[in-house]
Amino acid sequence: MPGRVGDDGRKAHLEAYRKRLEEINDTPRLFFHAADDYGKDERLKPSVLALSGVQRNVDAARPLEGLVCRRQL
Repeated sequence: MPGRVGDDGRKAHLEAYRKRLEEINDTPRLFFHAADDYGKDERLKPSVLALSGVQRNVDAARPLEGLVCRRQL
């Protein structure tokens, strides 16, 4: 709680936040598929390979060949 950390705690939090903002451009970015990788149902198109840790290609029986990987590093 901000009211309970005291002046020294507040200064430490602000310093940590300042440092975080200074280094933000060096932080690895999260991967997101491009909007055109999704269909009208807001799911990945069948031809797009799921690349994030929370997505999956629904048809597990379908071979992965022919899937499109558009990931840019």
